[in-house]
Order: sequence, then structure tokens, then C-alpha cells
Amino acid sequence: MTRWAYYFRLAALDFSRMWASTQHHIIIVAGIVLPILLLLGLKRGHVAELREELLRSPTGRQVTFWSGAQGDLLRTDSLRSLQSDIAGVEIVIPEVDRIVELAHGDRSKSITLYATRPGDPVLRQAGCEILPSDDRGLVISRLVADELGAVAGDRVDVSVRRRGSNREEVATTACRVANVLEQPAEATSIGYADFDLLDKFEQWIRGFRVAELDWSASGAQVGPRYVEYLLFLEGAGAKLSQDDNRTLDDRGFEIVEEIKKAEQALGSCIADSAADGLTVLKLRPLNSSPAEPVWMNISAAEIESFTEADDVVVPWSGIRYIDGGATGIAGVSLKKRSWLRNYLRFPELAFDFTVDGAVFMPDGGPTPSLRLKDGKSLVLSPYTPEDNQPIERAPAITNPSSRIVVVPVQFLARLAAYDRGAADFDNASQGFVPTPEPSVYGKARLFASTIDDVPGVVESLVSRRFAVISESSRIREIHEHDSSLQLLVLVVGLSVFLFGILTVLSVLIDSTDRKRGVIGILRVMGVSREGIFLLVLLRAAAIGILAGVVAAAAGWAIGQGLAWQPPASSFFANWKPDISIYIHPYDVALVMIGAVACAAGGAIFPAWKAAKLDPFDAIVEGRFT
Repeated sequence: MTRWAYYFRLAALDFSRMWASTQHHIIIVAGIVLPILLLLGLKRGHVAELREELLRSPTGRQVTFWSGAQGDLLRTDSLRSLQSDIAGVEIVIPEVDRIVELAHGDRSKSITLYATRPGDPVLRQAGCEILPSDDRGLVISRLVADELGAVAGDRVDVSVRRRGSNREEVATTACRVANVLEQPAEATSIGYADFDLLDKFEQWIRGFRVAELDWSASGAQVGPRYVEYLLFLEGAGAKLSQDDNRTLDDRGFEIVEEIKKAEQALGSCIADSAADGLTVLKLRPLNSSPAEPVWMNISAAEIESFTEADDVVVPWSGIRYIDGGATGIAGVSLKKRSWLRNYLRFPELAFDFTVDGAVFMPDGGPTPSLRLKDGKSLVLSPYTPEDNQPIERAPAITNPSSRIVVVPVQFLARLAAYDRGAADFDNASQGFVPTPEPSVYGKARLFASTIDDVPGVVESLVSRRFAVISESSRIREIHEHDSSLQLLVLVVGLSVFLFGILTVLSVLIDSTDRKRGVIGILRVMGVSREGIFLLVLLRAAAIGILAGVVAAAAGWAIGQGLAWQPPASSFFANWKPDISIYIHPYDVALVMIGAVACAAGGAIFPAWKAAKLDPFDAIVEGRFT
């Protein structure tokens, strides 16, 4: 057996031999650390009671916010960025609702659909959330389900309405009942749908086309925009005055070139014989280029009003070639009473600005067909005047390589807008309608990951100039209360710990003095000073461990007793307070460490004093006891 193993054996024998006094030492140390454990349990129990109400419902983690005077607008992309940019945010849901009509079989009912998302904590708590795999899933209240005779898994028709220019329009889509929401309170006719679906409803009501639901637009086509204008002046070599040039420049236009061969302007619609009597200038918005064009919605008449010259301005969208380049489409529109018509090959070649749509001036050739980028085809129709008077067919405009047909300039401008993604094609109306604009929400709600994350989330939202409603003030009060109690426990614990060390110190000094004779004999037998120091310290450590176990057991028993609630009819119910003590394993470990540290700290000086004893003096003074 090694020397140090022998020391451990001697410490164990000393511990068991003096068990009667050791029990007193254990009780003393346990009595020192037990109040610290109870204080920690009271602190945790009190804070847990304060948090319980907030934890019971997800609304404790909910933060409702909306744009302030200078806050960011609440759009779909901005909501997603908030969820990813702000730490501690679990989910963001816009607060929107829509009145719709549900139909199941021969029954129908109007309800209010509220926005939700997969993972909505409120619906999750009710056990009826919408899952990401749900295809247009709905959560409906029990009242709605009973009146419709629908159960989870059934298909229902959802209809929304919008007011058109002349009539009311209705659009319908099929949705699946994902879950039925039980309502413990007063029953109401409500439901929940993914906010993406409600967003599509809103877009259709605002007149946009919803391709995913195959719902057409309201019929209003996108406004035409142009990147070039042709300005015609009578007389070869005619020029604008300096004032007119200055006015155009002030209005944001510049003359980029003069077309030398006037007969080639407007897709060769100008008669060759009349070309010598015209001057043609090409206008573009300032800072516009073929690579980065600037599209403007200024009308030709408005530009004409800028100048004092007797000019004619024609919007120009270039020539679009189809059928492998065999046919070109030119958009040409003029006012009915325009002197420029006298210079055309045929007066009817130019449409009036009031004529719009996919029509072309008949020239005896085949009807052109446009293939759009999404695979759809658009067939042009020969133009028929509103008075149904037949028009004399315009002669085909040809050049050595292609045939040119004339369409209204607005149609060609909308086709160009569709090509660059600024317009959408509605197959039902065969028109180019505005692309859906991002929805703007008035208010949104988010859920923090925990209630402790709410104050930080609120600060981030306020820094972005959002107006906020939340439970952050209550949560801050809980945090401040927790910090105050933590400080109180720390001060009391340190005081108790300090006095505990002094108590253990006095007890072990007395115990060591009583064993002076034994210590002297051990020293004579060859036990080193380090061995004596270790013997005293090991016994103190063992006392600390047992004291920690006793304190943990007593603390748990006291906590159970204080948490017990007598029956309401009992005499004790009148004075027994409602006290909650939560003994956390972390606190038990802390008390165990504290008990060992208290016992060992109080034993250092007695152990050092015992190790310094002279063997002869110790035997004489101890009288061999």
C-alpha cells in the first residue's frame, strides 16, 4: 500500500471512529448551506410563478407591430427579412383578413378568414395548425364546420368578390379543410388561411391577374410607355427654334438624331413622293440609352404642347419582327385631324389613338400571329371601324426582306412592356395587364422564440421605427425582479458562507486540539506534515459532502411541505400561504460545492496548525489521548 493510500485509509478510520462528533459537524454545515438552497428555491419558484402566465399562452411571446411615421413598409419581402435579420424571432405573420364565402355541397356561409402560416404558435397550441404540405389548407371554427357539414379533409369552395366597372365579379377556388378549431368561448364564424392565399385574394380584388388560381384581371390594361418619339416638321430642313429646344430639354427630352430619309420613318408608312417635304427628328428622354432605356408615359399631344412649332409627335416603339423575320409589326397612331396623314402612303394606315387592342390594318396578307414568351399565342384581328363601314385595304408595305403590318401604337408598347416583365398577359381578356404589386400590410404580429427574447426583439423593431405592442414591459419587470432576488441571494449566501467558515473553523480547531496526542503519535510513527494536513482536510471534505446531501434532502422536503395546499375546508387553509419552491439540480450542485468549500475552507487553518505540531510537544500536551 502506498503512503497516500494509507493516508486515505487513516482518514476513513478517523472519520468512523469519531462518528458521534462528525454527525454534529455535518448538521452544523448542513444548517449553514440549507438557507442558501431554500433562498435559491424561493427565488426560482417566485420567478416561475411570474413567468407562468406568460408561458401558458403563446401571446406572451407575441409582438404586434406596424409602420410608424418613418418606419419600413410592411411587405412580404420585408416581413421575411425581419424574420431572418432579427435574432430571437420564430415567425412573422401579417395581420390581414378577408371576408369570403365557403360552399360545401348545397350549403354556403360567409366567414372571415384571418392570416396564418405553418408553425403559427396560436393554432399549434390549439392542435390545428396548417402544415407546410397543406394544399390551400384552411382551419375553420367548429360553428362553421357544423353549419357546412364539413370535417377535416373535406374540400370546400372559397369565393371572393370584386366590383368591376359595370358588374360584380366572383372568383372561386377549391381549398381543403386542414383542421377544425374548437371554440371554448363564444362561437364565431371565422377561419384561418395561409397569408399567401389571402395575398392572392387581395391581388385579384385589386384587379390583378392571379396565374396560380387561373383568375383573370379586371380588364384594365397596363398604361403604355415609350422610350422614343418621332417629331415631324413640314418642310425639308425645317428646324425647331432655340426656345423649343430649350423647352424640350427642360422637360427631360433630347434630340438624338435626324432621320435623313423621311420615307423610312413609321415603318415605311410615309409616301416616297411626300418624303421630301418632311423633317423627322428622333426624341428620347434624357440619360436614356438602348442598353438602359427610360420608359415614359407622356402622350404625344403633351409633347406637342411643349413647343411653339406646328409639329406632330408620334410615339414610336420600333418594329417587331415575327414569323422568322418575314413579317414586321409597326405601331402607328395619329390624331384624326393631323396634317401628317396627308404624307402617308394611304391615309388609313395610321390608327387613331382611341383604337387599341390586338388589331392590325388589313392589307390582304395572311393574319399575323404572335408567340409570347410563356408559350401562348396571340392572333391579331383585322381592324373594323366602329361604324362598320368597310375600309379600303391598304396596300402591303414591303421592303426587299419583309412585310410590314400596322397596329395601334399602344398595343405594341404594351407588348414591349410584357417582354421586359413590366406587364402580364391575361389569356381570358387577351390583353396585357399590370403585374401584381407587392401587398402592403397595415399590421403584423411576430412570435419570439422565448419570452426572454421579447425585449430584444422589441428594441430591434423600435430601432427600425416600428410602433410596437407587446408584453416586454412585464417581461422586463420579471427580469429586474429576478436580478434583484439574485443579488439578495448572493449577499445572504456570501454572509452565511462567511459565518459558516468561521463556525467550521472554530469547531475543527477544537476538534484538532483534542487530538493533539493522536497527532503526535502519528508523527512519531512517520506520518509526514503533509499527511497530517491531508487527514484533517479529507475529514472536512467528507463532512461537507454529507452535509450537502442532508441539505438537499431537507430542502426538498421543506419545499414539498411549503407547496402543499390543504383542503379549502381545512383550518390550515385560512393561514397557510401559497409558497412555491423550485429546487433546481443546478442549485443542488451549487449547494454541494458550497458545503464542501465551507467545510474545507474552515479546515485549512486547523489542518495547517496540526501539521505544524511538534511530535514531542503534541504527545506531552495531549497526554497520550
